[in-house]
Amino acid sequence: MYTYCIYNNPSDYPNKYVVRRWYNGQFDDLPICVVESLEEARTYIPAGLVRFTHQPGEDEVIEESWI
Repeated sequence: MYTYCIYNNPSDYPNKYVVRRWYNGQFDDLPICVVESLEEARTYIPAGLVRFTHQPGEDEVIEESWI
């Protein structure tokens, strides 16, 4: 099963939102998208997934995760 994470202002894409797909603890080499807003980033998340907001202990740039 894939997990999708939306990052806000990661070091490799400052001032952007980035969607990355994770599988078995590793993310794809290239991001799914690099966009200007959280709303736009969410349009790249496949339908039917459940959203989890930032959790304590996660990297500060993780805005939300979708499983």
